[in-house]
Amino acid sequence: MPAPNENTAWARYLRSGSAGDLAIVYDATAAELLRVAIHLSASPVEAEDLVQVTYLLAIERRDRAPAGDVSTGPATATSERHGRR
Repeated sequence: MPAPNENTAWARYLRSGSAGDLAIVYDATAAELLRVAIHLSASPVEAEDLVQVTYLLAIERRDRAPAGDVSTGPATATSERHGRR
């Protein structure tokens, strides 16, 4: 059976809270999310913190996270968090 893609893993994570599914999402999206965060942040350290907070929020707010394409989940949280500063 092939490994699930990040969108399938995101949907399963939202339903079950599975750490394995979140790990698939992280592996598939963290590098791009860091690139976006570097663009939005004043320093690479701040960008890394922003990415960490993004995934922490995905865990803490799983019940309120948007379903669908994974790009509407963690990536949206990063841009929204940056906009609230």
